[in-house]
Amino acid sequence: MPIFSDLKEPLNALFGSSAADNSASAPPPPMPDTSTLYTRPDNVNSDILLLPDGRKLGYAQCGSPTGRAVFFAHGHPGSRLDAAHLHEVGLKVGARIIAADRPGMGLSSPHPDRTLLDYPKDLEHLADHLKLDRYGVLELLELSKSHFDVDFSAIGDDDLITVISLNTATKLTQEFLLATIDEWKEIDDVFHPEFLHFTLLTISEEAQSTRLGDDTISPLEALGAEYIEVLQDPTCTLPTGFYIATEGYLFEAYRLYNDECGAFLTPILKGPAKYGFYQSTSGVETYGFSNYLPLTIFSGGPSHRLIAVRSRVFGSPARRGPLHGLRVAVKDNFHVNGLQTSLCNKAYLEIYPARTATAICIQELVDLGAHIVGTTKLAAFAATEEPLECTDFQAPWNPRADGYQSPAGSSSGSGVAIAAYDWLDIAIGSDTSGSGRRPAHWNGCFALRPSHEALDLEGLTLPWKLVVPREYLHAVTNSEQRDHINKFVSDLESVMNVRHMVISFAEAWDQHPPQEAGQQDLDTYMRTACRDSFFYDDYHNLDCFRDDYKRKFSKAPYVSLPVRFQWDLSCKIRREQRDEAVERLLVFRGWFAKHIMEIGEKNTIVVHPIENITPRYRDEARTHFVPEGIPMLFLSPIIGGPECVIPIAQVSYASRVTQRVELLPMGISMLAAPGTDIQLLDLTAACLKASGRPIKVLAGKAMFAKQEP
Repeated sequence: MPIFSDLKEPLNALFGSSAADNSASAPPPPMPDTSTLYTRPDNVNSDILLLPDGRKLGYAQCGSPTGRAVFFAHGHPGSRLDAAHLHEVGLKVGARIIAADRPGMGLSSPHPDRTLLDYPKDLEHLADHLKLDRYGVLELLELSKSHFDVDFSAIGDDDLITVISLNTATKLTQEFLLATIDEWKEIDDVFHPEFLHFTLLTISEEAQSTRLGDDTISPLEALGAEYIEVLQDPTCTLPTGFYIATEGYLFEAYRLYNDECGAFLTPILKGPAKYGFYQSTSGVETYGFSNYLPLTIFSGGPSHRLIAVRSRVFGSPARRGPLHGLRVAVKDNFHVNGLQTSLCNKAYLEIYPARTATAICIQELVDLGAHIVGTTKLAAFAATEEPLECTDFQAPWNPRADGYQSPAGSSSGSGVAIAAYDWLDIAIGSDTSGSGRRPAHWNGCFALRPSHEALDLEGLTLPWKLVVPREYLHAVTNSEQRDHINKFVSDLESVMNVRHMVISFAEAWDQHPPQEAGQQDLDTYMRTACRDSFFYDDYHNLDCFRDDYKRKFSKAPYVSLPVRFQWDLSCKIRREQRDEAVERLLVFRGWFAKHIMEIGEKNTIVVHPIENITPRYRDEARTHFVPEGIPMLFLSPIIGGPECVIPIAQVSYASRVTQRVELLPMGISMLAAPGTDIQLLDLTAACLKASGRPIKVLAGKAMFAKQEP
């Protein structure tokens, strides 16, 4: 068979034409007949080695029994039977050919979850068993270009490496390489042509007929590739991506960005992840851990942390999930494996160690391919704090307008991160009473508060209904903001082909009062319902923290003044008051679903302004937050439906900081029935596109390149 006769040249080059003794002594194995055709002989006399972990390793020896020992790995690793085909050439050049079965084949035991270096380790045990003090490893790859026989010795410390992992469906052509590199240039900010200096192509076993020529690799060479290595192994776990070599290991390359706005509390790395390689086998082994590590690198002063971002193309093509390449920041009230959860309170950090598991909702994002880059700041305990009131950790800096506006909260860091950094795709916040929607409004970015539970509306086509609450609209005193609201509602009317209705919830309640309310009007019935339910649960969710801290330190934990005010009020709310408040919320929810949303009869969208637009400087403290009645940011939490915040305009104001006119971001909210999250997003996109409005915002000072209509 030509594939084996081709080995005569490298064996002759290695050993010359005369035999050489090996210092080990071993009985000569029986020599099987060879054939001119490539058929694996079944009459090879084989042996079995019992490995230290109890597995069996089948092997056979051919060629010169006293020659230099050579482990032959056809297909890397292959079969012990392949040794028989090299018997004659082994005798001629004085080589003792040793071949072993790969795990799970022939006489070798299976080895689940093995890494690429496990097989070389098995060969080391076999070498010890055969009393070999030196040996070589010969790997056969069917390649047409001799300059691809570059081994890993060409890699030095601090060298940059590109790995391209090819699956069975990929045809390696010049067009493929050109398209791949063009895509990297377009979407990936980690890639740089210097990474191509050493390029490693990993090819699956099924693709072993792949042949490379000068025309194929010319795109790599044109960009400076000097070394091109091919690793043909179906078990290779080295993902596509960019690496840096250090002391015999390949480390994944990250790009560092400056957190200029102080949005992040803890930048993180998933790791350590490194890939070791053996020059003798071209093998690669992955070393990694499932937890995250805090990244403590600063630039430009102690307040500027550096954030490490992964390449958007990193990973095996066959294992990429739907969120592959997306970079995600996570609010620091979600647990992340390996990190302490702070809630932006030093006392909380003092009492609880690093977490051993990631929150389920965050882990689902990771499982779908997202890359978590760090945890973001928040108002302490997700309460209501303005920057001047943030004591333990400095509040993040809103990048919009004059740079001294409040980022709002409590998901302040998440809102700032999205508004400030174009290298970040998604930020996760939490939202009970506006903690995610307010930062979206004041930092000028999109946000979605998802449904609590879904209603089965599949196959149901309903007429549109567009509602603008009168009470919420009257809360807006900024005339420019009101004009933008009216224009957006008009755009919605055109897309939905329906006229909007301005509805007073109080008047609708009087017309259709629920039986449970008796003769009470809406304001009286709901006056303390939001406060008593929300404050009670929020306070008692931290009972264990207060007890744990006092038990350990014999004192109460420090909390900021706004948190202390809320706790002092909350601790006076009795359980029966809380339960009654929850009942009233449920009554209002049912009434609203029937008489305002008309769920089951209409596809209703409720539009509201979120908050009145006015400068909110970070050096000004606000009055304490005490919800009364039904604040507009409590509506979707009560109803359980999705709410989408849409940046629609920029409102001018005279800044006392810059002494000139600046532009504040302005958003608007749309609320829909539970379970209609995707329909709400589709409607949002349709309205923005039809009206010529931007469907994405810019990072930095202004969210739009120009003032929008």
